[in-house]
Amino acid sequence: MTKKISMMIALLLMTGCATLSKDECLNADWYMIGFEDASNGYALDRIGQHRKACASVKVVPDMTTYEEGHRKGARQYCTRERGYSEGARGNAYRGICPLDLVDTFMQAYRDGQDRYQVKKQLDDIAMDMVSIRHRIEEIDADIAYHEGEIISEQSDSDARAEHLRIIRELRYELSGLQIELVNMEEHHYRLEGDYHHLLNQHRRQGYQ
Repeated sequence: MTKKISMMIALLLMTGCATLSKDECLNADWYMIGFEDASNGYALDRIGQHRKACASVKVVPDMTTYEEGHRKGARQYCTRERGYSEGARGNAYRGICPLDLVDTFMQAYRDGQDRYQVKKQLDDIAMDMVSIRHRIEEIDADIAYHEGEIISEQSDSDARAEHLRIIRELRYELSGLQIELVNMEEHHYRLEGDYHHLLNQHRRQGYQ
């Protein structure tokens, strides 16, 4: 059974990695495949993955036709608008733009990257603040528990001393986290202002 499951997982992984199905290989329009690959930002070496995907049905990609479609698709991809959106999504640029389009595309791509980086910082800080707030809640609950144990009739002097020691440590940690949270909130507020300023600047430049 274990062996059968392993084989099924391996098959699923192989299928997931294939760029084309067997039917797509057998009925391939290599011009359109090249066009679509370039339109999605893939470089010419994408055809190597197609070659592997189609090897099982003994179909060899038509490189010349694929390159023709890829050149056409690259011109559709390498626009100012697409450059900005690719950069803003944090997508990689694979160097496919022709010389007459690359400068315009790359300037927009870098502007989009600026937006992506600031947004990523905002998201990272927000996640860190959520974690800190969660830890603060845990500490508050732990302190309440240990305070309850101190006044419990079942606790002797040694136990009460231990609970007090733990409370002091928790309050020390709590104080540090509260300071860190305030600093993070201030940083997030300032960065949010920078982000909206950047968006307004990009809108004035014609970006969506």
